[in-house]
Amino acid sequence: MNTEEQPAQEAAPSVDAQSESLEQKGAEGERARILEIKKSVKLAKLSDEFADKLIQKGVKLEDARKAIFDEMAKGQIEVKSQNPSVTVVRDERETFRQAGLDAILHRSAPSRFKMTENGRRFAGFTLKELARKSLEIQGVDTSGMNAMDLVGRALHTTSDFPYILADAINKSLRSAYEESPKTFTAWAKRASASDFKNITRTQLNNFPTLTKVLEHGEIQSKTVSEEKETYSLASYAGIVGISRQAIINDDLSAFDRLAVGAGVAAAALESDIVYAILTANAALNDGVALFHANHANLGTGVINVANLGAGRAAMRKQKAGGRVLNLRPAFLIVPAALETVAQQYINQGIVPDQGANANPFQNSMGLVVEPRLDDTSALVWYMAAQPSLIDTVEYCYLDGAEGVYTETQMGFEIDGVKIKARHDFAAKAIDYKGLYKSSGVS
Repeated sequence: MNTEEQPAQEAAPSVDAQSESLEQKGAEGERARILEIKKSVKLAKLSDEFADKLIQKGVKLEDARKAIFDEMAKGQIEVKSQNPSVTVVRDERETFRQAGLDAILHRSAPSRFKMTENGRRFAGFTLKELARKSLEIQGVDTSGMNAMDLVGRALHTTSDFPYILADAINKSLRSAYEESPKTFTAWAKRASASDFKNITRTQLNNFPTLTKVLEHGEIQSKTVSEEKETYSLASYAGIVGISRQAIINDDLSAFDRLAVGAGVAAAALESDIVYAILTANAALNDGVALFHANHANLGTGVINVANLGAGRAAMRKQKAGGRVLNLRPAFLIVPAALETVAQQYINQGIVPDQGANANPFQNSMGLVVEPRLDDTSALVWYMAAQPSLIDTVEYCYLDGAEGVYTETQMGFEIDGVKIKARHDFAAKAIDYKGLYKSSGVS
């Protein structure tokens, strides 16, 4: 009989001990979940009630984080934590920024910008008062600041005031640009470019005439002519300033005048460039002027049935690749001096001074009146084909940057705001076949 003592074996934990251990671990995990949810909700600036809902529903931590992120994306925060009834609103700075912008726009140009419900909160605020509000939202104590210090501080800090001014100027400018008359958009073709490199346009309608394929015959190869035109975008820019004194004096007209002036100037620049192509009559890539006898698109005579007919016939008989294009003039382009005469032949059913004769050109063309043409000649008139059928003059913008672009800077050269307006634009005659010119004299 073996009398050696055997080592005592550890007693297995009781069921109650195992249960207690699991409960302890579960409690620790739950506390960690609750603490982490509350911490994440607080960092996201969401309401305590939102955290309580996640906790009470037993949402797992990973799912809770996703729910917090989704709630943040809605831009919602609690206004007053001590308020028993939780109210959800947009971020205060974002709300102020939009409301201040709406108020400034309406005050500067009420006919163009309607007052919004959001903007009514600051409808009576001057620019100086908006500057003060923007600082106070940041937690800056503005008591005791004089007007110059107040506006200066608002302009040269991270407050929302400079952004409100910049947005107001940009929206006024864009509105003026879009409302400015541009007659060339009816008859010229729009394009865009991704950069400032040369743009090469091969003329349309240059594919040669198709030939008959005989039974078991070989299809003939065709050569497309290489008639092409090249141009590139150019940038135009200018800088203007708004003084701190103008802001303190609440001179909203200064903002509107500058913005509208820049927008109108950008639109006028486009028209100047496009119509200079017609009046300059520069040579195309073939070395021949845009309007020339060799191009069969240059005529003589005043606007009347016979001369309009001659221009229409010339355009119909234009050829490309050996075939007749049969183009039809879709627009009659005239200087302001010829507007009344042109209307008689485009809008009336009877030929002027010939009451018994029907007018064959009634409603056959759109009338484009451009006073820039008067500066070169009050007699010359033009016709243009539909730009969707053939290239005529092409105008081009930079991709994603149509119209004038503004940048705003708080400057040291002037004691206020500097505004830079930049416009990227170009235009070029691509093909002569869809254009016709008459000298306006016999």
